Amino acid sequence: MIQGVVTLGSLMAKILSAKIEGSSPVQQSLYSQFRKIKLDTTLGKLSRILDRDHFALVVHTQRLCKYALLLLQLPFFLSKIVIDSIYFGFLLLTYYISCKERCY
Repeated sequence: MIQGVVTLGSLMAKILSAKIEGSSPVQQSLYSQFRKIKLDTTLGKLSRILDRDHFALVVHTQRLCKYALLLLQLPFFLSKIVIDSIYFGFLLLTYYISCKERCY
């Protein structure tokens, strides 16, 4: 289960404002508001998500095959959510600007 994301910027801001210190648990510096999206999500939808949230996690579901420790050794499958990448608003802006520069 994904708990959240820690960014260098938010970590530095919280340390400088004395909200956390070096001995604080990571949980105190997590961004817990985020959206999970899939690889086929359009850039337009990603842009609307980033208007509300600081970042979006690109995830996919991975199926894992395990074998039961019974005499029959029958397989069973587990699903696990895997993070492919993280998108921040400035990354989408950078992509948009670089596309504009190449087209003109």
